Amino acid sequence: KDLNLTSPVSRHHRRHRVILTFPLVYCLSLLSRSLILIELLLQSINMNFKCNLLLLVICVVSLWADHCSCELFTAVIDIQKSLQQEQDLAGALEDYVSQEMVRLSSVKRFAETLKSRVKTDDTNSTDLTHPVYAYLMLKRLGVDWQEHVKGKKEELKNSFESRIQNLSLPGIEDVDGAMDAIVRLQDTYALPARILSTGKVSHEFNFSKSIMTADECFAIALFAYTKGDLYHAKDWFSVALGQMGDRTISSQGLKRIRILDYLAYVLYKQGHLQEALALTNELLVLEPGHERALNNRAHFERQLANELAAGGPRRKGDTGSAEDEEAIRHNAPHREGWYASAEFQRYKRLCRGQLLPGDFESVASNKPLVCRYHRPHAYFYLAPVKEEIAHWQPLIVLWHGIIGPAETATIRQLAEPRLRRATVQDPATGRLVTARYRISKSAWLQSVLHPAIENLDRRIELLTGLSVASAEELQGPPLVCTKQLNKRIYSESNLFLQVVNYGLGGHYEPHYDFAHRREVNSFERAQGNRIATLLYYLSDVPAGGATVFTDLGVRLLPTRGSAAFWFNLKRSGEGEMLTRHAACPVLHGSKWVMNKWFHERDQEFRRPCSLDSNE
Repeated sequence: KDLNLTSPVSRHHRRHRVILTFPLVYCLSLLSRSLILIELLLQSINMNFKCNLLLLVICVVSLWADHCSCELFTAVIDIQKSLQQEQDLAGALEDYVSQEMVRLSSVKRFAETLKSRVKTDDTNSTDLTHPVYAYLMLKRLGVDWQEHVKGKKEELKNSFESRIQNLSLPGIEDVDGAMDAIVRLQDTYALPARILSTGKVSHEFNFSKSIMTADECFAIALFAYTKGDLYHAKDWFSVALGQMGDRTISSQGLKRIRILDYLAYVLYKQGHLQEALALTNELLVLEPGHERALNNRAHFERQLANELAAGGPRRKGDTGSAEDEEAIRHNAPHREGWYASAEFQRYKRLCRGQLLPGDFESVASNKPLVCRYHRPHAYFYLAPVKEEIAHWQPLIVLWHGIIGPAETATIRQLAEPRLRRATVQDPATGRLVTARYRISKSAWLQSVLHPAIENLDRRIELLTGLSVASAEELQGPPLVCTKQLNKRIYSESNLFLQVVNYGLGGHYEPHYDFAHRREVNSFERAQGNRIATLLYYLSDVPAGGATVFTDLGVRLLPTRGSAAFWFNLKRSGEGEMLTRHAACPVLHGSKWVMNKWFHERDQEFRRPCSLDSNE
């Protein structure tokens, strides 16, 4: 039925239009803001100079894009650094423009000198044989030109490049990651685009600097459109249209007809045929000769006539009534596969703290949850641990205040320069790969790096009753070379803590910490599977970022200095399937956590095995 309908952008060109045309929201696209800054600085300068400077900056930025993969969006700490980078870039550009204006004044004087000394109508071949005249002409072209024009241009260019070559500006991947984060947060926390576009991510946080323009809303809409997410695309296209007001073109060159074109097509694809026709008619009022709109209008009218003749049901939006508008507003996004599953919807409700009646009745315990002082070892006799029972079976506990501010600051300071994009193990190949469902950066800290880590390791053993001798490393530290190159060697000196900083909308979708036996390289026999997890929270998170157990209904809010602990395996060695958990997207703030994974080996007498497969 769509054979006669034309979409606004062909599939081949969609991505490039997203990347090259539109700037983003405050702090999510410093690169785009930098280009806007250049334009503002050059408003009073002649067009030739504008082009030269823009070409220079674009070349420098292109070099960064080709040779640097910073993945700034995967860690908030890197984005915080980028704010200073933006300020440095602004200063460098201002200085460059000032110096270039001085150079242009010199060029202008040189041009006037040439004009006064060289008069085409007075010059003949005889003059060129005069030694003084020839000397002056050669000097002007060979020395003065180099000194006043070409040489100074190269000098300024080199000076500017040397000043900014150490800046780590965001790249295309960061822009895409930022937009992906916005759509993810909108979807997870049920945030309307019209609210999110004002910078309000919750009732407590309304960041006035983050108010989006029509261009920035359109960029997100186009990003969602290229991903096939028409639900969120419609939301953002509608907000962009509202931001335009009565204007036909925005301050940054976005045309109203372009928004109408996309929005009409998206509404049509969602079944809102009458609204699509109305927007197409509005587009044709602004541009009567718009070929695609003319074709689409004919298609819409023909389809409406066919449905009316067949007596078919009305589509949503056909009457324009308040009920229709409400139906459109709450139209659920189209999901397929995993994202349409009951578990994923449960995960999102848990992140929002909005559970449905009966969600977790089958795993509910009759035993009341308690908070108590806990003395797992004589070490804690005078200063017992503040323990909160989050779930009894399987046991999930939250220990409060077990790591102090000084230790937290030390660990974050050690981890920051070692942060790398977090990876997951591909169950099919056993290889470590990056994944869209895990957005963060991690670092691995060895106990010998600092006494604070060594002390923490000893305290972990006393607190959990488990040995850290078989604690793992997965990616950061070097491997010990053996005949089996894929095997990793563990020893008493090879103990690591994983420190993680989540990025924009940083999250980790539902997963198990233990490996299934069917997975390739599921675990090393010498060390066994992951028997338990200790998860430290190294920062407070103002909004979002909860740890949720999707089969238990447990929701743990990050509080600096606290730690969550649970066993991944039953005493029989079988995986505890109810420990499936996730890290909810960070809505506001910077989330730092630290993991310690214990393995089966060296726990034989600390947590004895059971012959009962259910225990």
